[in-house]
Amino acid sequence: MKKIIIADARDSFLADVNTRMILDDERGINIVSTLTSTEHLHTAIQRFAPEIVAVSENLIDTQADWAYEDVCVVGYALTPAGSELFSKYGVPSYGVIPQVSQLLDKLEQGIPTAPPQIKETQAVPIPPSTPYYEPTGADEPQEERPTKTVHQSTPLSREHLSPKGVGSDHNIKKRLALYRDTERNKQQITGLLDEDIRGPQKQTSVVTVYSAKGGVGKTTLATEIAVYLATSSHGRGYYRVCIVDYNIDFGDVQTTLDLSPDGSNMSWWAADIRERMENGESPDDITYTKREVESYLQVMKNTNLYALLAPLTHEDSMDIGEPELQIMLRSLTESGDFDYIVCDTGNNTRDSSVIALEAAEYILMVITQDITAANCNDSFINTMKKIHFATDKIRLVINNVLPSKITGVAVQEIEELFPYPCVARIRHDTDVIKANNYSQPIVYQEKHPVTQEIRKIINFLTGADESELTVKKGFFSRRSKK
Repeated sequence: MKKIIIADARDSFLADVNTRMILDDERGINIVSTLTSTEHLHTAIQRFAPEIVAVSENLIDTQADWAYEDVCVVGYALTPAGSELFSKYGVPSYGVIPQVSQLLDKLEQGIPTAPPQIKETQAVPIPPSTPYYEPTGADEPQEERPTKTVHQSTPLSREHLSPKGVGSDHNIKKRLALYRDTERNKQQITGLLDEDIRGPQKQTSVVTVYSAKGGVGKTTLATEIAVYLATSSHGRGYYRVCIVDYNIDFGDVQTTLDLSPDGSNMSWWAADIRERMENGESPDDITYTKREVESYLQVMKNTNLYALLAPLTHEDSMDIGEPELQIMLRSLTESGDFDYIVCDTGNNTRDSSVIALEAAEYILMVITQDITAANCNDSFINTMKKIHFATDKIRLVINNVLPSKITGVAVQEIEELFPYPCVARIRHDTDVIKANNYSQPIVYQEKHPVTQEIRKIINFLTGADESELTVKKGFFSRRSKK
């Protein structure tokens, strides 16, 4: 099944894409990510390793170069005139695609032929160490020419660097040849060598669970997601996961997961950070090693889930400011070696919640059929849009779902109010309350309907097919018997 990323500046179009894929799940394609900007496209490609990136006319001019290794980029236009834009970037185009279903049909059918790249910039000489071969007829020998001046887009394309398209700008020998005579690039060459030897650094994905209304189940959802991720295998091992309780005023992740009230928490780490700042260290220069990071975390038994817990008292939380919160989250993402960091938050816009929202790759906004919860979140979103916050990161989770005849508000009405994809609809179930009271996450019950909805969230976050994601063998069955 082809893995595809779609980049389109229209929120509504991408929402329709996700809805269509849910309704028509027999297609031979898998939309692993949808983006309203190209700011995080490179990160998404590294994370999901798609075969195809489909980019809309409204984003094609946001990048000068659309060449990605092992990824085919294809465009689709919104207007007849827009089709001409793609030829400037050497990107093949499906032409004008007005509807979501047409785009999905085209993606299933395959990739159109790439147009000739007509964009020209300053002439760039090919280094003498890299021969240029003039394309000739099939029966004629190729003539080697030591140097050649070509018109091309920056950076050098694969065709210019090698007669067979192999010596691309990703080839370490060619990159070193381009920089070998420039003294100021010595450090960059060393970095390229290290990158080729070590491979790509692990990317940490921050997932923030938020709602502007309290009592909707944020902490329950955050802990269930974190436990499920930490006990899930992705084929190469288990995900390394940390949950952060950024509801620092009245956090209860510690109680929900039955962690020690006497163990490490955020207050301990904040005290060390303040001491280092008082001794003259700049907040930007304060770093921690992986082992030091782990010393401030607790670990949930039998799951290998790490947790950075909120202070025990409200009084303690008042001592923690923005610098400490930023340093903690930065250290977790840069030094913690985690695959996922799940942030629980308060129903507020305190520094802790804002930092978690800004760092998030995805924001899981928890909404119920309570109209006051809908109003609070709608007001929050409108405010964030005014300050140009990236609200396209939001995904809906509708919690405690009940029949509309009981609530007076249908789930569909809630979804129509918010123009963001809904990744799960979790029904009201008293088993969840009991599970929380016993500090036994509901996902320990593998076949429980709530667990099935949590699995949908996990599949969305990991980009994994159902068949690719496995839970630690025997884990749920052992835990549910206790």
